[in-house]
Amino acid sequence: MKKFLIAALCCFLAGCAAGIPKKSYAPTDPNTIKVVKDLPVNAELLQRVTATACSSNPIGSAPSTAVVLADLKKQAAQIGATGIYKVRYSATGLLQKCVTLPGRMATGLAIRADPQKSVYE
Repeated sequence: MKKFLIAALCCFLAGCAAGIPKKSYAPTDPNTIKVVKDLPVNAELLQRVTATACSSNPIGSAPSTAVVLADLKKQAAQIGATGIYKVRYSATGLLQKCVTLPGRMATGLAIRADPQKSVYE
């Protein structure tokens, strides 16, 4: 009886650890993704997306925010996002992806919202 209770408890805990399955969406076009400062009313938060771009030489300047934003939009599009909320930019340091090269990083929250039902602008 004791072994049965332990086995039942383990199964219960394993089921709780599985979590709620996430919805999956078809990829979207990166050119249609909008960067928003205010979260649309019916938006669904998908996940955090991060992109880093590095300079090609150590004495060059860091890539522009437009380059990093294009990479960020590609990542968001792969998971079916229609927008990116709270985009933040920062320079990369020695312990990040670019190591000794100048670089720029962008991060934001990929969202999905129906453009017909929400206010994007």
